[in-house]
Amino acid sequence: MIYKKINADFYLKQLEIEDTDKLFELVDKNRNYLKKWLPWLDNNKTIEDSRDFIQLSKEGFEGNKSFNLGIWFKNELAGVVGIHQINWEKETTAIGYWLGENFQGLGLVSDSVKFITDYCQNELKLKTIQIRCAVENKKSRSIPEKLGFQFIGINELSENLYGKLVDHAIYENILN
Repeated sequence: MIYKKINADFYLKQLEIEDTDKLFELVDKNRNYLKKWLPWLDNNKTIEDSRDFIQLSKEGFEGNKSFNLGIWFKNELAGVVGIHQINWEKETTAIGYWLGENFQGLGLVSDSVKFITDYCQNELKLKTIQIRCAVENKKSRSIPEKLGFQFIGINELSENLYGKLVDHAIYENILN
């Protein structure tokens, strides 16, 4: 179980089955806002879909392959941050994150990504972390830029976003 208290109002905690209703409510309330940049919203239409996501997240953690943490602010679920498939052979992974609209501008994602970067370096002993986000998603791109990730290029036509192919900016952090 990963738990990290960042400050009095803000902590990160692995998502548990009992968080299902809160996760679904946050996704559903922010569906139109999140749909601009996240391709998976049409696959999360029911509480069961959120439960399945949490179960897969738990299995990923137990299998030492990935994990997702809830971003909690004032005891309210604000978003999710996590690492995608770990490549143990190359000692690499990628970070993904999203935040509900009402929680923007509080530094929650920056602090969450910083924690995960440190965790990947110190606990998992990984060598490289990537962040990929739509070229036009300025808010998302500001996170790796603020945290000192190096811009390494554009992956053209990287993601199908509800019928529109978008390019991804790729950032990388080489861990010591």
